[in-house]
Amino acid sequence: MKRNAFSLPELLVALGLAGLVLSILTALVIWGMRVYAVQSVENQRFQLGSLVMKRLRTDLRRSCAEGVSVGQASIAIHRLKDLTSSGQQVWDDSLVVYTFANARVTRSTIRSVSTNRPVRLTPEQLRVLSPCEPVSLMDQVSSFSPRLEGRTLSLDLTTDYRVPHRAQAGRQQLQTSIHLRVSP
Repeated sequence: MKRNAFSLPELLVALGLAGLVLSILTALVIWGMRVYAVQSVENQRFQLGSLVMKRLRTDLRRSCAEGVSVGQASIAIHRLKDLTSSGQQVWDDSLVVYTFANARVTRSTIRSVSTNRPVRLTPEQLRVLSPCEPVSLMDQVSSFSPRLEGRTLSLDLTTDYRVPHRAQAGRQQLQTSIHLRVSP
């Protein structure tokens, strides 16, 4: 007798194996999508934190130790604008202020400050300072702690974030140390 078709048990075994392979492939695809979502959020937060640190370093490079004021959760930077041919310092007419409040790091500029010498604020003055039009640089920040020791400014920035499909929040910590130049 000649057979042209599969028997019922053969079809059931083939369908069972195909279903098993498809369920394994589906689980792998779902796992890959979740890993991608987690890595995507973590990379985005890291890049944003790195940009905040880069912006801060750029402002600090345009100043010197005498023009940097550090508070508990804020940094004020009076940037050096130019040097005259006689070596006289010309300071910018604005003060750049980085502030941490309400889980957000902001950057603002305060105009009309002294240009003939660096402006240095006390921690109390920094705390009560109310900059106008702050620009939000990063949100979901859990800590922003600057420390000035001599001419070295150390900064720790910690950010907490939620990741889709994950029960616990993620946390990233960025640290940098910047050696401030001496006034010429």
